[in-house]
Amino acid sequence: MSEDSFKKLNKLLEKQQLDKSMQDELLNIIMPIFSSDEFQKRMKSPYFHHNKITLGEHLLEDTIVTYKLSKEYIKKHPHFDLSVALQISMLHDLYTFPWQNNKKYKAHKFYNKHGFRHPIEAAINAIAWHPDLFKDKDNAYKVIDGIVSHMYPLPVRRYNTSDTNKLELNNYDILKSVDRELEEMLITLTNKMKLGPFSFKIKVCPEGRIMRKADKIVSLNNFRGFKNFKSSLSLVTGTNKHL
Repeated sequence: MSEDSFKKLNKLLEKQQLDKSMQDELLNIIMPIFSSDEFQKRMKSPYFHHNKITLGEHLLEDTIVTYKLSKEYIKKHPHFDLSVALQISMLHDLYTFPWQNNKKYKAHKFYNKHGFRHPIEAAINAIAWHPDLFKDKDNAYKVIDGIVSHMYPLPVRRYNTSDTNKLELNNYDILKSVDRELEEMLITLTNKMKLGPFSFKIKVCPEGRIMRKADKIVSLNNFRGFKNFKSSLSLVTGTNKHL
C-alpha cells in the first residue's frame, strides 16, 4: 500500500471525526479490502468517481459514514451486522475499468449505461476478488443484496445467464469464476420488481439500507451545485467534461 493511500484515508477519518477506538474498529474490519491490489488501484488516477475524487476515496468516505450511522442503529437493533454493512460499502462501486470519457467501456444501449449496470459488475468483482467474504451464504446474500440495490431510486439492470452478452458488462471473463450458487443470488436479487430490462427493487437488508443512506449523504455533500450535477449525469452519458 502506498503512503498516499494512507494519507487519503487519514484525511477522511479526520473529516468525519472518528475517535481512536472507532478508527481501530473500522480499520480492523475493512483492512482486508482496503489493502487489496484492486482497491489500491482505485485510490489513484484514472479511477475517478464523478469529479477529482478517486473511486477509492468515495468508497472509503461512504464506509466511514456507514460506520457512524451503523453505530447509532445498533443501539436499538443489536442484531445488525456491522461487518456486513461495511463490506457492502467498500464493495458497492467496485466496477472493472475507468469508464468516464472512454468509448471502449461505454455501453451502446441506454439500459446498459454505467448507472444501471455497474452494481452487477461490482457484485461479480467482489465475489471473484474477495471469495472469503462470501463463504457464509447468509452474509453473502446480504452483501450482494446491498450492492445491487445501492443506486435506488435509480433501477438496476436485470441479470440472467441467458442475457449475459446483452448486458455489455466489462468483466465477462471474471464471471466465469463466480460460484454458481452466488450467481443465482445475483439473478434472484436483480429480478425483483422487474419492469422491462430493469429491477426497481426497494426492499433491502438493514445493512444495505444503512449503506444506501450513507451513499446518498456523501453524494449530496460532495456534489452540490450545477457543475457537480452535470458530472453526475455521466452515469448515463459516460462523458464527464470536468475530468
